[in-house]
Amino acid sequence: GGMPTGRIAMIRILVAEDDSAMNKLVCNMLTDKGYEPVACFDGAQAMREFERQPFDMVITDIMMPNADG
Repeated sequence: GGMPTGRIAMIRILVAEDDSAMNKLVCNMLTDKGYEPVACFDGAQAMREFERQPFDMVITDIMMPNADG
């Protein structure tokens, strides 16, 4: 088992943030660190993305439009 040497698994992160400037900032920071962020701007869009593909982590704003908690 274990990771093949010389390869780094791409960590996929769902970024759910309705403020576009903050969303872009977070995504840029994650990309700089070598992560693969996917940006969403409301809760409904975030849920669709989450159901469509696997993510290693979710970063979300507490107060998201079209989401209940």
